[in-house]
Amino acid sequence: MRGMRFIKRSDIKCFDMRCKLLFILFFSSLYIMGFSQEKRYFDTKIEYEVTFIPDSAQKENVMREQAELLYSDSLSVFRSVRKGKNDSISYSIENVRKRVSEEGGEMEYPSFFKTHFPYTLFFDSAHIYHIEQLEDFNKYIYIENLNQMDWDIKEETESIGEFQCQKAELNYGGRSWEAWFTTELPIFLGPYKFSGLPGLIVSIEDSTNSWKFELTKIEEGEIPVFFVDSLLDKELKKVNKDDFFKKKRYLLDNIFEINLAAGKVRYPNEKAKKRARDSAKEKALKDNNWIELL
Repeated sequence: MRGMRFIKRSDIKCFDMRCKLLFILFFSSLYIMGFSQEKRYFDTKIEYEVTFIPDSAQKENVMREQAELLYSDSLSVFRSVRKGKNDSISYSIENVRKRVSEEGGEMEYPSFFKTHFPYTLFFDSAHIYHIEQLEDFNKYIYIENLNQMDWDIKEETESIGEFQCQKAELNYGGRSWEAWFTTELPIFLGPYKFSGLPGLIVSIEDSTNSWKFELTKIEEGEIPVFFVDSLLDKELKKVNKDDFFKKKRYLLDNIFEINLAAGKVRYPNEKAKKRARDSAKEKALKDNNWIELL
């Protein structure tokens, strides 16, 4: 028997504001400037706990983060909860910054939250829109057709928490997945890009135990949500899916050399440069177990 777990989330700050104010100001300007912002209302918010292994060579390094599916009939969204908090902070910063600037005052910038899922997925009636900022600080968008997943729905049923669920299997993104869905909640999206089942997915896990999504919370009502990532952003770089993943991998593997050649980074000596280069290589090497393996 599986039980639904309600996880208490801890807010993890990315940096100390007192020690790194200049970095915060720089990061905030990158995060806000040039990106369309908007506010929308959704009918339902569904939270999942995501359990994942970022490095396939270190299976003992299991990480967890909360994600949210924001649902409405016209437009739905999937993103990490921390990404949502950062979007709310950025939305507030921009409004406060304008007011403080007009009044000739000064403002303190708050800390942002670290997330392993810096993307936003939008869903309309026919498409999935994936928006993500890559290592070059550009934001990219690629579009997929919705409900193209070839589910194999099984007869097997099981109670998970308060829901009666049914089993379904799927091959997607280079992985084999096992899902449990409930027809008691007629929501055909999420988590992530998984869609097309005759009810909400309560739990889904891949066969390597690298990725698992478990339903933890459902909230209904008029839910206000803020976005920095927006389909209205004219600066988005539109690419196809294959090119996006190639670009993401290339930038992860080469961003140090790219920035060095462009003069964007400088180091006081060769020792410091080597340390930074080795750190970038290690980061890229350990980021190898994505949800989708292309």
